[in-house]
Amino acid sequence: MSDSSRQAHPRWADARKLAEHLGASVPTIYRQVGAGRLPPPVYVTPSAPRWDLNEVDRFLEATRARPVEAKAARRTAKLAMAG
Repeated sequence: MSDSSRQAHPRWADARKLAEHLGASVPTIYRQVGAGRLPPPVYVTPSAPRWDLNEVDRFLEATRARPVEAKAARRTAKLAMAG
């Protein structure tokens, strides 16, 4: 079976549904997109942004830092600031 045949069909959601899915507010969704922490929406029409929930979940899983890695990154940043 090829990778493309194993992928789930898109589960499209508007900003409100995505916010519910992530436990966040709609403004937070747009802030996270602007900061690169969420993938940008697909505009099915100029005023209808939609996100594929499968893609969002994959994106978050790929960018999620492990606790040890996150702690090391914070320590490195703190040491760099201390000079």
